[in-house]
Formats: sequence, structure tokens, C-alpha cells
Amino acid sequence: MNIGKFTVKSQEAIRNAQEIALSRESAQVGVPHLLSALLIQEGSLVPAVLLRLGVDLERLKGKLTDILDKIPRERIDGGAGAVYLTPELSRVLDGAERQMASMGDAFVSTEHLLLSLAESPSSAREALSGMGVTH
Repeated sequence: MNIGKFTVKSQEAIRNAQEIALSRESAQVGVPHLLSALLIQEGSLVPAVLLRLGVDLERLKGKLTDILDKIPRERIDGGAGAVYLTPELSRVLDGAERQMASMGDAFVSTEHLLLSLAESPSSAREALSGMGVTH
């Protein structure tokens, strides 16, 4: 993953996912953290896209909260530097870069992240597909 190829909004979503993980005392930043961050991000197109697809955002947020509640809490020393990306999230970020390249775009946008979340096997993809969002 080349973070320099991510838009400011995409980088912000990744940072917010990390903050969500830390607030839940998780040493892992995973796909449900990223999808949650995208849903609450100010100025993000992701909620608008999902609404246009007929997704009940509050229901999706509830499903994500259930998923996040199942992630074990851990004592974290060292703040943000003590958390790491799960292999699933790494695959999603790599997939977003592939989406960017296949569309001929110069940077990874939040829409590329959403497309990758919808196609990469994970609990977030299951939550999205349960709401009718597939890739």
C-alpha cells in the first residue's frame, strides 16, 4: 500500500478507523473499523452512495456495532503506534489500489475503498451484502 496514492479523505478514513479501534481498546484495525469510519466521515460520498442503493444506514451501523463488539479488547500501550492493520484490511487497501488503477484514476478515493470492502471477503462485506450491496 502506498499511502501517498490515497486522497486526503481516504487517509482520513484510515486514521479514523484507527481511532475507532483505539477507542474500543483494540490493537487491530480491521475492515469493520474502516467501514464504520467511512459511514461517519464528514463530507464522504460513501453514505450518499449507500443511501442511493437503498441501504438503511442506521441498520448497517447497528450491524457494524455488533461486529465491533465481538472484537476482543486488549490493553494497549503506546497509543496509535501500538495498533496494526489486520490482513483483511491490508487486502482491502490493496484492492482499493487495484480499483483505482482499473478505473484509470490517479488516487484511491473513498469510493474505491467502498468497492474493495464490497468485494473482499470479510465481516464488513457480509454486512454490506446483507443490505443488498455487492460488487
